[in-house]
Amino acid sequence: MNLTLKLISLLLFGSISLIELNSSIFEMFISKIIEHKVNVMHPGISDSESLEYTLIEVSDETEELCFYMDVESVVCGSKECRVDVVRVFWDELGQFSKLEIQNNAVLEKNDGIPFTDDDYQKLNGILRDVNSPLQNFYKDELVNDSHANAADAYSGATVVINKNAIVEGAVWTCYTLWHWVNGDVISYIRSISAKKYNKEDMRELLVVSDVKYRVFALEQSILNKWFERESIEQVLKMPFNSKEEIQLTMLYIENIKVEDYYKAINKLFKIYDKEQKLTLLNALLKTKQPLSQFFLDNFSSSLLQLESYQNIDLILKLFHSKNSKSLQVNNNVLKLLDNNSFLVSRNAYYFLKKQDLDKNGIKKVKLFKAKNKTRL
Repeated sequence: MNLTLKLISLLLFGSISLIELNSSIFEMFISKIIEHKVNVMHPGISDSESLEYTLIEVSDETEELCFYMDVESVVCGSKECRVDVVRVFWDELGQFSKLEIQNNAVLEKNDGIPFTDDDYQKLNGILRDVNSPLQNFYKDELVNDSHANAADAYSGATVVINKNAIVEGAVWTCYTLWHWVNGDVISYIRSISAKKYNKEDMRELLVVSDVKYRVFALEQSILNKWFERESIEQVLKMPFNSKEEIQLTMLYIENIKVEDYYKAINKLFKIYDKEQKLTLLNALLKTKQPLSQFFLDNFSSSLLQLESYQNIDLILKLFHSKNSKSLQVNNNVLKLLDNNSFLVSRNAYYFLKKQDLDKNGIKKVKLFKAKNKTRL
């Protein structure tokens, strides 16, 4: 029965007044509730089988789109566990918003001690940490104790994980809720939300100030294979602030046409700082795009503008892995023998020893060896 028929039925049978009906109809029009059946894994329950849960999408005229799901507060196999229903809320990008404990319950630590306000505040911080060490443990690895099915660590048990990552006395509650909050449901939420944006909307999101929306738009551009020229140009306009954005950008351009790939690499290399260049160069080393000798020749000129040993080292590894033995590459590497950093010049020397050099190049390498023989 849909909501409208349900409200009319309640009115006819006297279970709701006209005033209440008008209020309910108003709420019906300003809020839209959609149920989504999702299959999610939880390592505290099983590492091989998923469970079906109901994810609720709430679209409200007065608030932003949000999602929630009712889950168990703690997963364990002991009767000593008191399991409460917790409602977890996320925003439209799957970022954790808040918890609501259902049925006026309170979360408890071991020995039945209720959470304090400080405990709840710490728990919220733990759940927002997407890189929490909780992701690296199975449930029974969290405590060093033979009673691994108790609600939480008994007195005398050793908590293996850093105590900053948990509310003390509630290690498994933190573990259970962290995996609900940061688990499979996030991909469902992002997929549902993505359907509300078209390609043009996503292009606009690529350059907004909020990094989480830029990442979202970049992910969707990759998933939807939006690799046409207009989308590429917009991706290259992104204000790159995070490592995640740069990694996704490398994944994006890995899928574009090779001529566009060359242009993108050259443009990004010019605007990236030395740390960002490291990510780009590592991606170049692993790329499946064909790197032409013309591209490598031109790219070798960038060696002369770099000061970072790590950047130069990766470029030399790139030339070695691509078996680049061109005259232009060798000439640019030869200039590094005069670099102010001996680490750089020595690296260039060992690269050049394996190259087919002309007479001038061989002479320069021999002079460098003679000058630095005690340091090589």
